[in-house]
Formats: sequence, C-alpha cells, structure tokens
Amino acid sequence: MSDAVEPEPGWEIFVCDEWRARVLQEITGLQGPPYTDGHVPCPTLLPPTFLVAHRTDPAAMGVPDAPVRLNAGNWCRWEAPVTPGEILERRTVVESVTTKQGRDSDLTFYELATTYRRRMTHDVVARTSTTTIRTGARQGGGGGSGHHMESPADAVPVIEVTPSSREVVRYAAATDDFYEVHYDHAFAQARGLPGTITHGLLKLAYLARAAVQWGGSGTFVRELSASYRGMDRVGAPFRVLARADDGAGDGSSRHLTLYGVSADGAVSTVGRAVIEKSEGEDGQWLRD
Repeated sequence: MSDAVEPEPGWEIFVCDEWRARVLQEITGLQGPPYTDGHVPCPTLLPPTFLVAHRTDPAAMGVPDAPVRLNAGNWCRWEAPVTPGEILERRTVVESVTTKQGRDSDLTFYELATTYRRRMTHDVVARTSTTTIRTGARQGGGGGSGHHMESPADAVPVIEVTPSSREVVRYAAATDDFYEVHYDHAFAQARGLPGTITHGLLKLAYLARAAVQWGGSGTFVRELSASYRGMDRVGAPFRVLARADDGAGDGSSRHLTLYGVSADGAVSTVGRAVIEKSEGEDGQWLRD
C-alpha cells in the first residue's frame, strides 16, 4: 500500500534495483563488509557511487543537447546506508549555469544537485551533484590530460584495473548512460577522440573501491568526489593511488585524496573521500 503513495510535487520515485547494484559491484570489484558479506554475489549495501550514477536525465531539467557532452565532476554524500531493493524519492534541481570561453568554443557548465530521501519518513539518505558541460567543440585528446599532472610521491598505489568493452557496456546498461563515445569507436572518432573512453562515473567507482580497500574491512564511504582532468581509453590500464590527508578527520573518520592515473602516467582524475569504520569493526586503520 505504501508504494502506491504519490510523491510530493517535484519529487519522483526511485527504485534501487538489485541487479543494477550487483552489476556495479561486480564491474568495480568492490568486495567485503559492509558492501558485501563475502559469501554471496549480491551486495548488502548500495555501492558508494550507485545514486550519483543514476542522476535525472539532464534534458528533463532543461539542459540542452549539444554536439559534445562532458562530465566535469561528481560529488556524493551518504547520510545513511541504503540497501538494494529499497524504494526512495528524489528531487533534482539546476543549482547553477556558467558559461566560459573555451579554446575552440564556449563551454556551458550546468551543476545538477539531487536529494534522495526515504518515502515514508522523508529522512534524507544521500545528496549528489554532477557538473555537466555542453559545447560545440570537438573533444580531442583521449589519453591522459592536456596538462600533465603527476601524483605526489607519498601517494600509495592501491588498485590497477583495465576496463574492457564488455564491462563498459554493462556499466552503461546498469546506469542508463548510453552516450556513444563509451562503446562506439566510429562515433568517438567523429568527436575527435582516438577511440572509446571510460565513463567518468565508472572511474569514480574505481576511486570508491580504492578508498574501501585502503581503509580495510568494514570501511564505509561517507563522502566522495572527483574532478575529471583527462580521458581514459577503454582497454587501457587505470591506476588509483591514495594519500591520507594529515590532520583531516574527527577520530571516527579519515580523509583521503585519490589520484586516477592514465596509461601514460598522467593524473586524469583527482578525487577526495571521507571514510569511516562501520559498526562492529575494531576501529583500527590499516595505515596510520
């Protein structure tokens, strides 16, 4: 009966599909408590980037289409854990619109902010934001960043992955993100790219896995963000390094800076995470 209750104006129903959560968990390799119990393939909590990867269609928010669409960055914060299968409500607003002069064409930045809450109590469970760019210019590049940034010497390697075409297509299906530059080679080349590129949000999911792996068993990702400074080719290795931010945290949490490194050694993605130990763990960090 409760599922039949109509949401308030401006809010829409959002179903946390179990199969989508499982695909994201499988592709990123997220293992162990609290996200999985280690015995069954189904996740016990939604993966850290699940909600931000399912933002409202920009066109529905009045964001125009353009020859080139780019993701400049993402942010998400969990106020409470959510399990696969739950039915939430969400509301998305355009927080800001900014136009800047690019090298070949104007760049228009749209910041979309989404709030997720429980249906009956209206308790907020998460907040997310996405900065999407519209431009008429060809994208170009495609391997690393235009400005070659290297990770700091004290950042430690955590994971290395090589997203395959199959994994990228599975990710596209699980998140309803079918922009052709991720799986259509000819389309990507027509946009000035040497080949297909990995979703920015898939790279964010890899950063989340690295944060969990850095923290050890029982690590919960409270907050995660990333800015995308370069593109990464599908089929090319992508490494994630982590550095603890000294003095950041309140005793129950740790703050990390995460560096996504392209095959050419350039930092293409810079992220930050706030991680905590879930209940029942001893609270000791593997790296101090």
